Amino acid sequence: MLVAVATALTLVTIGGVLAGPVFLRHLAEQRLGRWLGRRVSIERLRVNPFALSLVPKRLVRGPMTFA
Repeated sequence: MLVAVATALTLVTIGGVLAGPVFLRHLAEQRLGRWLGRRVSIERLRVNPFALSLVPKRLVRGPMTFA
């Protein structure tokens, strides 16, 4: 049981620190861009899986697009 908990905690940590930012940054850029009607770029996204927090760094929006 203890091994299973330690394994799960390790996988959450690795996923949250390595894979999470890449996937979530792409998703956030798409959704924000669609919502704002502008192109959105996020330079870096810091994810803390234990505090359940996302902190974007250098969030840039482009000119209005009418699609």
